[in-house]
Amino acid sequence: MLCEAACPIVRVAPNKVHVADAQFYSEIYAGNSRNRDKSERWVRFLAILPTCIAATKGHHHHILRRRPLLHHFSKKTIREMEDRFRPFMEKLLDRIEAAHHTATPVDLNAAFSAWGTDTISDYCFGSPFGYLDRPGFQNDMRDALAKIFNYGHLLTYFPYLMRLRYILPRQVAIRLMPGCEVALDTEDLVRQKIREVQKSTPKKSTLVETLTTTDSLPDEEKQIERIKDECLLFVFAGTETTARALAVTIYHMLNNTEIYHRLFEEVKQVMVNRTDYPTWAQLEALPYLV
Repeated sequence: MLCEAACPIVRVAPNKVHVADAQFYSEIYAGNSRNRDKSERWVRFLAILPTCIAATKGHHHHILRRRPLLHHFSKKTIREMEDRFRPFMEKLLDRIEAAHHTATPVDLNAAFSAWGTDTISDYCFGSPFGYLDRPGFQNDMRDALAKIFNYGHLLTYFPYLMRLRYILPRQVAIRLMPGCEVALDTEDLVRQKIREVQKSTPKKSTLVETLTTTDSLPDEEKQIERIKDECLLFVFAGTETTARALAVTIYHMLNNTEIYHRLFEEVKQVMVNRTDYPTWAQLEALPYLV
């Protein structure tokens, strides 16, 4: 409201401004030509994953950590990975179809969360966590994320508190920080997965393999705790964020018959049968999805 009444840029806190001007995008996200370190307060919020790329404060340090990951998430790489990711989508659709036949409600947040976690965990470690096979799509990563971010606001002001989970005996840390047991178990699981990948001959490309073998990172950036933080960041990002976006999108699509029918008729052009899986390139060519 203030942006509409006053001007498109309004200071909402001593160190925050609210921008309602699309033309200002290039000023905020200025690219490599403008060196900018991240806000100290934002970095503190991510004290749960202190060495991940999102919690990297320095501009050049961030570039160093980002460089070996770029090709993993390029459009070209994702297109090449479509066949690798397809079985997870097939399993999700089979579960939803089975629920339809028995008139069982499906929690879309949970379903998409399990699908996203299994997909990104396979990409990170070469094997999925298997949440798509669990009753009710029960997802330990989603539970851990919810527990961890309960402390996000507190850690913004007291980031050192997160170190207690390593310094104190496990049971004491759990008593002092209710809910952190799930987070500790999740970290242990990821460390175990990383060690398994590092000890084996990889059959397919993984994030762990890239971070372990790349020549663009110094040895101190290849420590298991650093790789653990990076992998957890991507697993968390591929869990709740993806699930929420898809669940909300589908709700509004089903709630708006005009949008639903238009999308349905358009997608039928490339997906005649349930077993047809259109490629990204085919979907990109559909006018309504552009």
